[in-house]
Amino acid sequence: MATSVAVAAAITAHDRQILVDVSSGASILSFAGSSFIVLCYLLFKELRKFSFKLVFYLALSEMLPNAQEP
Repeated sequence: MATSVAVAAAITAHDRQILVDVSSGASILSFAGSSFIVLCYLLFKELRKFSFKLVFYLALSEMLPNAQEP
C-alpha cells in the first residue's frame, strides 16, 4: 500500500493530464463501439435474435458509464 501512495505522489500534473487524455480517448472509442452495436441492432431486424439481444443489452449497459465520463 505504501508503494502505491509513493507512486501517486510522484506523478506530476503533466503525467496526470496524459492519463486523463488517454482515459477519455478510450472512453470515447468504447462509447462509439457500443453505439454502433445498438444502431445495428435497431436497423437490422434479422439481428434481433436472443444471442444478439444479449450483446445489445451489454452494449447498452456499457454506454451508461462512458456517457458519465467527464
